[in-house]
Formats: sequence, C-alpha cells, structure tokens
Amino acid sequence: MNLRIRKVRFRELESLGEASDADMNVRERRLDLRLKGWWGSLLLIALIGLMAINEYLFYDYLRSNHWKVDGSTINVWLGASVVQLVTLAGVVVRYLFHPKGKGSISDS
Repeated sequence: MNLRIRKVRFRELESLGEASDADMNVRERRLDLRLKGWWGSLLLIALIGLMAINEYLFYDYLRSNHWKVDGSTINVWLGASVVQLVTLAGVVVRYLFHPKGKGSISDS
C-alpha cells in the first residue's frame, strides 16, 4: 500500500469550502422547491375540496328551502366564499413565496 502525502495550500482548501457551500445552497434550493411544490399541490387540493363542500352545502340549503331563497342570502353566501378563498390563497402564497430577506432559507 503506497500512501502519498502532499502538501495542500490554504487556497485549495478555501476553494473546496466554497464549492461545498455552493453545493449546500443548491441542495437547500432543490429541497425548498420540492417542498413548495408538495405544499402547493396539497393546498390546491384542499382549496378545491373546500369549494366543493361549500357548493354542496349551498345546494343543500337551496333545495331544503324549495329553491325560494332571498337574493341577499345568495349574495352573502357567495361573498363569504370569495373572501374565504382569497384569504386562504393569500396566506398560502405569502407562506410559499415570501420575499427574500424575511426568514428565507438562504438567510439562515
């Protein structure tokens, strides 16, 4: 077994450290994108499910009242649905795509 020991310059070690930092940043970014994709898909399915449940409840309410419902009731119901969806979508977008510099992975 022939072991060769060579002297390593400090600059070579420094460049190795920079390369590993860059690799770590790439790995963190890939993980971040994968998690965002997973959460985004899950929350999209949840929002679609929420709307489906909301629409079913509205249909059931209309059917139980023999399709005779005041117009203001429909306006309030639909308005509340839109507000709920926009708020949830805003929270999800803000969580998944927060601006750089505010708790992003690259800052830690």
